[in-house]
Amino acid sequence: MISFNGDKKILGELTVADFAEATVAVVSAVITFTLLFLFG
Repeated sequence: MISFNGDKKILGELTVADFAEATVAVVSAVITFTLLFLFG
C-alpha cells in the first residue's frame, strides 16, 4: 500500500509529509486492529 511519487526521493531525507503519512497509516492500522479485536 506504500506508493512513491515521482518527485520524492526514496532514499532522501524524511520530510514532514512523510512523517504525516506514516502517522496516519499507523493510526488507521491501530484503529482497524482495535475494532477487529473488540468486535471480531
